[in-house]
Amino acid sequence: FSCKAAWQGVRHILPKVAWVDIVWFLDCIPKHSFFLWLTLHNAHRTTNKLRKYGVVVDNQCLFGCGGLESIDHLFRGCKFIAGVWNNNLCKCGFIRVYRPWLEEVVWVTDRLRGRDIKGWTSRVALAAAIYFCWTERNNRVFRNEYQDIVTPQFSVPYHKDKHIW
Repeated sequence: FSCKAAWQGVRHILPKVAWVDIVWFLDCIPKHSFFLWLTLHNAHRTTNKLRKYGVVVDNQCLFGCGGLESIDHLFRGCKFIAGVWNNNLCKCGFIRVYRPWLEEVVWVTDRLRGRDIKGWTSRVALAAAIYFCWTERNNRVFRNEYQDIVTPQFSVPYHKDKHIW
């Protein structure tokens, strides 16, 4: 008997996902990467999911754009979050037309690879944008605090834990 053999016997081995290197990489900010990982797994508790469980009645987007809150809507259809994402993409040297979330994940997986500074900065910017948008969403839900898109917090160039630029 060995612990390794026991672990190999009980764990489920899944194929490696294409976006693993976008989420987990050298010098990533773990909290941001975790939120990106949750987003890619569609695991955030959005109001459309909570409504199915009977927890909430209204599942309108909390950013006031009129859509129904879901991962796809938040990270591709919501104008507030699209503005944050567009701002960060521009700072990383990318100009894009918005696509549905799953198409965006494919684009990110193809484009944000590599060990150069642009690839690293783009991956950090993606994870930071997801983290800050989800934090803003939660602040609106639980604290009734609202910030606009130009608030410095939504600008990724500097984070207190990591110096990006």
